This record gives sequence, structure tokens and C-alpha cells, in this order.
Amino acid sequence: MYDNVIVTDYDGVCAYWEHGFHMWMVDKGYKEQDKGFYDIEDKYGITPEKADMLINAFNQSAALKRLPPIKDAIKYIRKLHEEHGYVFHCISAIPNTQDMYDARMENIHNLFGKTAFERLTLCGSSKNKKQLLKEYEGTECFWIEDVSENLDYGVAYGMRGLLMDRHYNKDYVTQSPYAHRVNNWREIYSHIVGE
Repeated sequence: MYDNVIVTDYDGVCAYWEHGFHMWMVDKGYKEQDKGFYDIEDKYGITPEKADMLINAFNQSAALKRLPPIKDAIKYIRKLHEEHGYVFHCISAIPNTQDMYDARMENIHNLFGKTAFERLTLCGSSKNKKQLLKEYEGTECFWIEDVSENLDYGVAYGMRGLLMDRHYNKDYVTQSPYAHRVNNWREIYSHIVGE
């Protein structure tokens, strides 16, 4: 049932949410205080409440439909799907509403075509994906993520974790032979198909 499934996060793995959000913030007059931070409040020097409000506003804007792809994601996602028969299940941390689902699917279809992503699950603004990953326990599916805590949840369930290298996960160290750091989709492709 899961032999040809790759489970993936979307923002920071398949598409540049952070870049899209930053450009939107600049347009609103905000300046980035420190690129090294993961949390929006630290990055822009705003309160957590203000950050939540702005993230929500961005996620409900048309900009969510126009996120650019991660550098080589289109090429290798399509290769994995079209040449090797893989399909993708996406678990994404944006609000779980029909509008958000439609916006995310529009972006997915525009970037990767209509058949590569078989399933999209939105987990709301909570970044914790532990419960949603339980479905894949024991499947040995590949799990691609940029948040190290979520990567570890998948690995604990027996998934093969690939952590997309980002400035906010530089300190992550794992002892698990089932978790690997990758820099791009070419490396992800190599891990999956063994080339």
C-alpha cells in the first residue's frame, strides 16, 4: 500500500514559503532583523501575537498560490514520479481550511503537475506532525522535512528521514542510521533511487 509513497513537508522542502513570506513582509514595510532565526517574531522583531496575525494573513493571501519551488524540486519530484512511479503524500503546517487547501493544491499543481501529489493533509498552524505521521508507522516510507523535531517523529515510527538543510536546523545531530541531512532534491533523489 505504501511501497511507492514518499511523505513530504511542503514549505522549506518543496517550495520557498519563507521567501514568499519575506517578500510579502517587505512589501508591508517590515525589515528582517536576523536571518538566522526560525521564528517569525525573532526574525522581524515583533510580538508572537503579531507574528501569528501576519502569518495568517499571508497564508490567506493570493501569495500562497505563487510560492516559488525549491531550486531543483520540480526536476527531481517529476523524475521520481514519472520515471520511478512514486507518489507524494504532503503534510503541511498551514491552517486546515478549504481555502488554504485549495491554495496549496493550486501551487502544487502549478509547480509539479496534477498527479505527483496524491494526498495533501493540513495540520493547522501547529508545527507538530507526530499524530499525522503515525499512519506511516512501520512502512519505511521516506519522510522529507526541514523541522528536525518532526523528522525525528517519523524516524521513531520507522520511516527513513531526510532533513532538508536549512539555517534553522544547523545544530541538529542524530544518532539514527535512518536520518540523513540533504542539501537539495538531487541528493534526495539519490537516497531514494540509489543513484
